[in-house]
Parts: sequence; C-alpha cells; structure tokens
Amino acid sequence: MPFASAREVVDIAIEAEQLGFHDAAGNDHLSTMRFVRQAWAAPPDYHEPLITLSHVAARTSVLRLTTGIMVLSMRAPVLLAKQVATLDQLSGGRVILGVAVGGYRDEFEAVRPDLRHASRAAITRYGPAGPASISRPVRSVATRRASRPRCNRSCASATLLSKRGKRS
Repeated sequence: MPFASAREVVDIAIEAEQLGFHDAAGNDHLSTMRFVRQAWAAPPDYHEPLITLSHVAARTSVLRLTTGIMVLSMRAPVLLAKQVATLDQLSGGRVILGVAVGGYRDEFEAVRPDLRHASRAAITRYGPAGPASISRPVRSVATRRASRPRCNRSCASATLLSKRGKRS
C-alpha cells in the first residue's frame, strides 16, 4: 500500500477480490524511515492500516483483510485489540492479524523521542507505556517459569480447544 493513493488501494483490493485473491494486506508504519526518505524523491504514503482496511472492507465482501504486521511496541495494546475486534466484526470476520515488534530504530525514535536512549528490549517489552514503565522492576525469567503450571503441547491444545467450546 505505501506507493498507492487511497483510491488506488481500494481499486486494487476490489480487483484482487474479483480475480479470486485470498487477502489484501497493509503494512504498519507510523513514520517514514530515514533510508526510505533517502531512497525516493517522493516518500510513500503510509496509510493507517486499520482505517484503510475498514474502507476496503466496506467495498469488498469476501477478501480477507490482513495486517502485514502491526508494530505492537508502538501501539496501545488494549486500544489496538478493540480496533481489530471492531474491524473483524464489521467485516464479517475477515481480519487476519499479523503482529511483530518492529524493525526500524529511527521509526521508534520518531514516534517516541523520549525513548531515544532506551534499549530495544525495553521498548519492545513495555511499548508505548512510557519511560516510567521502562524503569520498573521485572521478575526474573526463572521466577516466571517457576510460577507457571507445567503443561505439554497436547495439554495446551486441549485447553485452547476447551476455551473455544469444542472439547471439554
């Protein structure tokens, strides 16, 4: 989607649906990375993916709406969950959610300049919560592992299925 206008995005999605494509995806960038600004005379427009996909949903009927990776560490997780759930409901269950921690330091710095000196681990662990949360103490991995019940893969699968109501 980055080098397409808003109208082109919708037109391409409509044509993709007519041709039998499974999904349309959009990537999540809140700013244009330095290397992209340097590589092209006219940097791409990074449309906000959930709003763009909601417009695509209104103009299509079966095309899946895929987030080509939402950068979780730059978004408020509860708000994002609400937005994705709403889009999924409004589109008739067509959302496929892809998530990751992000890959461009300069994008994090553009969005959160106050976290410029924070480690990547701290940024991805605490996300947009802010510098106050970065300094809070974290239980060690050993403590977290000790407090979790032991469960093998089949146990976890059975638990997941029972939560969905398919197995007791």
